[in-house]
Amino acid sequence: MGFVTLEDVQRGLAEVLSLWRTMQSSDLEDAGADADRFQTAFYRFVDTVQGWVSGLNRRPEDVEAARNLPEFAELFDALPGPLQLPFETELEGILAGQTRRVDSTEQS
Repeated sequence: MGFVTLEDVQRGLAEVLSLWRTMQSSDLEDAGADADRFQTAFYRFVDTVQGWVSGLNRRPEDVEAARNLPEFAELFDALPGPLQLPFETELEGILAGQTRRVDSTEQS
């Protein structure tokens, strides 16, 4: 991934939120496909955040420090409650310099 901007992150977030709303109102017939699309978008968003963080001049040391920065606070504030813990977990790994392992259930 090349240079990633906060605008790229915000676009990814908008897609995640849109698919989250779609998934929340899915009927039984569409639920599986909607969940797959959401999961793909969520991890693409996480990858975008990772690219953005890697380009920051001053990276936060941990999630708590990140939450105190306006750019990160905006992301956390926008995420629905059920998505905050998964995002926090992913961000923890990003800030620790870990590479995310792709889960066998993830769609590509």
